Amino acid sequence: VFYLTGDFVSGDRKSVDTLLRLLGAEINSSINKSVNYLVLGTLASRDWLYTSHGRKIEKTLLLKRGGSEIRVITEPTLLKYTR
Repeated sequence: VFYLTGDFVSGDRKSVDTLLRLLGAEINSSINKSVNYLVLGTLASRDWLYTSHGRKIEKTLLLKRGGSEIRVITEPTLLKYTR
């Protein structure tokens, strides 16, 4: 189960979503304990902490502290394993 956040170099979020679904992945619409991977888009503002992108990272870190095994990966890592 994946959750996508940020802006992606490889295409818009919808195209990354479609790629993952074609490979059999499930995409979640929110960060919660069922998410296995938070995927960070490559294009980020230096003010990321104050954006919704930053809030997703913050929530993920809180889940991890609570025992969740969610993994945070970057867009290049995702692409390395999907292409």
